[in-house]
Amino acid sequence: MALKGTIKGKVTQNSDIYSYYMQWSAVQNIDGNYSDVTVWHYWTRSSNALNFDSTVERRYGITIDNSTTSGTKLMDYSPWPSDTTISKVTKRVYHNSDGTKSIKISSYANGRAASYGPSSSSETSGDCTANATITLDTIPRASSVTCNSFNIGSSTTINIGSASANFTHTLKYTYGDLTGVIATKTTLTSVGWTPDKASFYSRIPNGRTGYGSVTCETYRGDTLIGTKSTNFQAYAVESECYPTVSGTIVDTNSKTTALTGNSSKLIKYLSIPKVTVAATPKYSSSIKSRKILWGDGQTSTNTEQTFSSGVTNNNVTVTATDSRDYTTAVSYDLKALNRWVEYVKLDFTKISLTRPESTLSTAVIKVSGNYFNGSFGSVTNDFTLKYRYKPKESGSAFTNYVTISSSNITKTNNTFDYSTTLQNIDYKKEYIFEFVLEDKAMTVQSGEKKLESGQAIFRIGKDYTRTNGRILDKTGTEIPNGLSIYRTGGVDIDPNVTLEELILTETNTPSGGFWYVRTMFYSTRTKEANRTQIAYPYSYSTDIKACTYMRTYVAGVGWSGWSLVGARCETGIITITPSAANTPTAVYVAFKNSYNKIPNVVVTAATGAIGTQVTGVSTNGISKTGVNIVLNRTNTTATTVHFIVQEEV
Repeated sequence: MALKGTIKGKVTQNSDIYSYYMQWSAVQNIDGNYSDVTVWHYWTRSSNALNFDSTVERRYGITIDNSTTSGTKLMDYSPWPSDTTISKVTKRVYHNSDGTKSIKISSYANGRAASYGPSSSSETSGDCTANATITLDTIPRASSVTCNSFNIGSSTTINIGSASANFTHTLKYTYGDLTGVIATKTTLTSVGWTPDKASFYSRIPNGRTGYGSVTCETYRGDTLIGTKSTNFQAYAVESECYPTVSGTIVDTNSKTTALTGNSSKLIKYLSIPKVTVAATPKYSSSIKSRKILWGDGQTSTNTEQTFSSGVTNNNVTVTATDSRDYTTAVSYDLKALNRWVEYVKLDFTKISLTRPESTLSTAVIKVSGNYFNGSFGSVTNDFTLKYRYKPKESGSAFTNYVTISSSNITKTNNTFDYSTTLQNIDYKKEYIFEFVLEDKAMTVQSGEKKLESGQAIFRIGKDYTRTNGRILDKTGTEIPNGLSIYRTGGVDIDPNVTLEELILTETNTPSGGFWYVRTMFYSTRTKEANRTQIAYPYSYSTDIKACTYMRTYVAGVGWSGWSLVGARCETGIITITPSAANTPTAVYVAFKNSYNKIPNVVVTAATGAIGTQVTGVSTNGISKTGVNIVLNRTNTTATTVHFIVQEEV
């Protein structure tokens, strides 16, 4: 780029004597964004030969940025070696909006020597020419601008790339619906800016990043040369934006607050705490959600929640999340804050009622349990044990409660044991006992507990004993006198492991349901000895006709499968409605029993129209699990068919 220059031209006649040149210069106007470009052309001769014929007009022309100025003139010449100026032209050229400009310039002249004759008046170019493309100096325009992104509440820097030291700049910003002026016609190229914290946060109540722009207006004096803009990001400061949150925890159970003397103190299991979450958002955000979380897993998303079932853990956390998704959590350790009573539930762990001798009218009571050995705050815990009893016989009344203070009970940490022997407990009678535990916080009842009657134990012959009305053999197994043992303690007896001779059970039976199972031992009555079992059906049905099963146990191997003894059979009745007259219709029947091999099936139609309307009834597709029964008759009357299924051994 330049503001002047010289271009050597081309001479086609007598180039060894004449030289042709073109010069240009430019004067720029910054405010107007233009340059006045001047071009002139001339020639020079290097000797005194070949003088021009000064009586002949010769043509010339100059073109600047596509604008041509041309004419004719008498070509006089100066004594050599001086330059002879042909013509001079000035044109105003406007620059691009960014101040740049390149243009083409060219010129021509007819410089033929006199010996070649004058030029034609119609010629538009001569034998002397010059041309060039020139780039003018850029005229300073709008300055560039950048703005660093920043944390809201902190300062940032705006940098201006000024095009001229004579320029001033006005800086303006836009942020959401906010607008403002940062600086007016400043000469600084680096401007510090701290946006208003509250205003900037208010434009992003639900976000963490805001977007804006800075516009730079470039002035020369009072003339606005141009504007340029740049974008910026404004970030929410996480550490400043977290909402504040706190929890208020109070006991709403009047009984437990009377024990602690302080509604802010909770008793494990028994208090009914109400938790209130107070949350405050920051910098124009809002609270989106709240949460309460107890250490025992109970939760709530309400601002206030009463945990009516009580709590079992001393830790509670309250959280709040704002509209920018910033979450604050605050945890309270009530034990560390001396607001928690680690109560131990009052409870029975064992109640034992025994007779030291079966024929003495005494009974031994043993009671063990757990209790809270400590203070609630205002009240120190203590407990009592009560019991009463009566004969089980109809019409008997309970005795008055006998109360035992804790001072007469053995206590270890949070456990207790109590034992006593009662007199005048008739050994011939069965008794019902009830026990009650009561401390400062709760009462626990045991329900009915039974004391068996006592009976003499004596030998019957060599290998049997009798106790409490039961006759036992030498292995201690009861002799049932033909009566089956059904259940013990409400639990079904398993024939796989029983040592009883005869049981009624629905466990591990041949085909499900109830069966009588008789066990026969070899020489020792143990679960490891070889033995054989026979299973008899509990009741008769159309599915089971006196079927008997057998299996054996081999030591070290285990039980064999149940095997049918004799034939197994079943009967049934179905109704078949033909789909069309004289068209065989089949109905599939699934067996109720599962057979080991394909059984025999006999079918017959229950009708008096055999041979007239009913022309046939038969089976096909017999398998171990079912059969197709086929009926054919001359009409579509529904017909009853009986069938018998029998498996042979």
